[in-house]
Amino acid sequence: MKKLACFIVDQRYKILFIVLALAAVCALLIPRVEIITDMTRYLPDDSPMKTGLEIIKDELGGLTTENSIRVMFTDLPSGEDIQIKERLSTIPGVSSVGYRAEDEQYCKPPYTTFSVNTMYDFGSKEIMAIEQEIKKEYSGYHDMVYHVDTTTSNTIPPWILVAAVAILLTILWIMSPSFVEPLLFIVTIGIAVLINMGSNILMGSVSQTTNAIGSILQLALSMDYSIMLMEYYRQERNEISGEGRTGDEKEQKNAAMKKALEKAFRPITGSSITTVVGLLMLVFMSFKIGEDMGIVLAKGVFISLLCVFTVLPVLILSCENAILRTMKPVPHFPTGAVEKMSFRFRKIFPFLLAGLFLLVFFLKGNTNISYTLVTESPIDDVFVKNNAIVLLYSNEDEETVAGLIEEYENDKNVRGVQAYANTLGKAFTGEELLGMAAEMGMEDAFMEFLPGEMEESEAVTLLDMLIGMCSLSLGRRDDEPRATIPELLDFIVEELPENPLIGNMISDEMIEGAKEFQGQITEGIKRLKGPEHSLMALQTTLPDESEETETFIRTLEKRCKERLTGEYYLIGNSVMAYEMSGSFTGELNRITILTALAIFLVVVFTFRSVLIPVILVLLIQTAVYATVVIMGIQGESMYYLAYLIVQSILMGATIDYAILYTNYYRESWKTADMEHSIQEAYRKSIHTILTSGLIIVIVTAILGYAFGDPSIMQICHTIAKGASCSLILILFVLPGTLAALDKLITRH
Repeated sequence: MKKLACFIVDQRYKILFIVLALAAVCALLIPRVEIITDMTRYLPDDSPMKTGLEIIKDELGGLTTENSIRVMFTDLPSGEDIQIKERLSTIPGVSSVGYRAEDEQYCKPPYTTFSVNTMYDFGSKEIMAIEQEIKKEYSGYHDMVYHVDTTTSNTIPPWILVAAVAILLTILWIMSPSFVEPLLFIVTIGIAVLINMGSNILMGSVSQTTNAIGSILQLALSMDYSIMLMEYYRQERNEISGEGRTGDEKEQKNAAMKKALEKAFRPITGSSITTVVGLLMLVFMSFKIGEDMGIVLAKGVFISLLCVFTVLPVLILSCENAILRTMKPVPHFPTGAVEKMSFRFRKIFPFLLAGLFLLVFFLKGNTNISYTLVTESPIDDVFVKNNAIVLLYSNEDEETVAGLIEEYENDKNVRGVQAYANTLGKAFTGEELLGMAAEMGMEDAFMEFLPGEMEESEAVTLLDMLIGMCSLSLGRRDDEPRATIPELLDFIVEELPENPLIGNMISDEMIEGAKEFQGQITEGIKRLKGPEHSLMALQTTLPDESEETETFIRTLEKRCKERLTGEYYLIGNSVMAYEMSGSFTGELNRITILTALAIFLVVVFTFRSVLIPVILVLLIQTAVYATVVIMGIQGESMYYLAYLIVQSILMGATIDYAILYTNYYRESWKTADMEHSIQEAYRKSIHTILTSGLIIVIVTAILGYAFGDPSIMQICHTIAKGASCSLILILFVLPGTLAALDKLITRH
């Protein structure tokens, strides 16, 4: 390591140039990294839903869904609902507006709501422009409120990163002995963040969740490496000054940095290894969002480590005079009371730790695990949002599915059922045809090819006449003539103009309108019925997650298994949650065991002891389970990804604080008795533990509120709670536990 330290210091400007050039290139690559907002992309390979989605893509061109913005008004004057619907329809980027005056889905006096649909993705410039136009046109008008039905965004608002840096700087300025040092730390880790974000292009794409919190977590998790190197340099610099060495000041600084790098390499690298290993355990999740997040965060921590050893030494040596001119007092944390308590009551602490572990281990089962989180909206208090559950079935089961359709059309939890068999493949009367068109949002398109401004009753009469003629041309002699939409349009386009009775009454505009609508219907058929499979979409009023929703899906699955002869697949957000709930317990246990085992081995290598890693791993696992229990006590469901991330981050990162204290305790024991060893370990470790720990806690706690996405918000807040639990256990339980087991741990 000595040769490497000399090389880094002697060639520091060349190394800095290379790193800055790499950072510049990576900064240019950041916009080119694809951000994935569709969580179905990360489904396990053996997921039935994923298989179903692949079949839909191959046969039906993909599951095409419109994204929506719901807009609600209070006490709208009579007649304004139609005007507002027409105005909303004219906004650029809007594909359709869902609204029917007689439908409780849209009207519950005094409230009126409109569903503004668009084919653009959330977070896109187009959908943001639609939001701005809605606010510009109707802000404050009849208490207008609107809600984007998902809040995921594929970009990080710049102000969030600015806020993160500001919070970090504030904490570091308070805790650091110089006002300049925090700026050097931020620059160093900031360069690492740029390199990490740009290098994500090697992965092709990253998830929106990873993109949103990756940079902030990288800052929080790796900042202590900079603090540690600065502390080692300060110690070496003071030692050289204390020896009264003479010679060139520059040479003395360089010598101090070389020595600092040499001494800091082992503890900093060891600290980073536990963090990287903990994060990489996410790769073993079957749900591939874990692999995405684990690799990006682990890569970020490793890049931060490299920047601390390459960039920070240059900055420190270049800015030493500024550091010295801005020196200030640092906070003093009195630990006398806790030192005495840890020593006096040391014999009870091992039992306290074991008791706490058992308590939270059994209580954690009372906290519900959630797999989808949605932003609450005042509109949801009035109007129930649609929750679509799709059944993909083999065409050979078409007749059987017709029976399912009839059953679910009468289900109290189902708002509507759409399938080829009961829409474009079903024969209708004129009145039924208009009703079905309204349900499918095709009413306007259907009316466009009818002549003139027609009342609904006139349109029904005309349609009944056309259906009757179409039925006769097909050789049917039914008492109540019926025809499918494709049959009727084919008749209007191909046969009606040649009809001697009314052919001269049909305008060219009507024929052209029918042809255009015919093309839309052809595309609609392709999205409902493929060569081998077809779709049945259930528009339910069920929550995304609930016992009732789970029962509904289980019953649907049971009916399909009993009645369908071909392959079938269920698809939807609730289905994804249902699939994940069935495998999460096993997945969590696997990740927990792998993480604990990997960290255990790292700590064994560090201390050459078996008992110490048992104590430290047990301590941090207690913090993880305590976090879960706290969520339950607060009445919250715990997001599954927050659970897995806090497991990896606490075990990988905050265990470093426990390692730091333990290391100082063992070193002090060599020259002091037990009581003084406790005091010395507190004195040497408290500042580093609180500085790094408070960064993780405060940054994630505050910035959690900055994200509109509820899943990212909970991930941040869970990390904050988990890190707080770790700090409490490390500072108040670990010292006494080590003291009680002193004869066992200090003999290794």
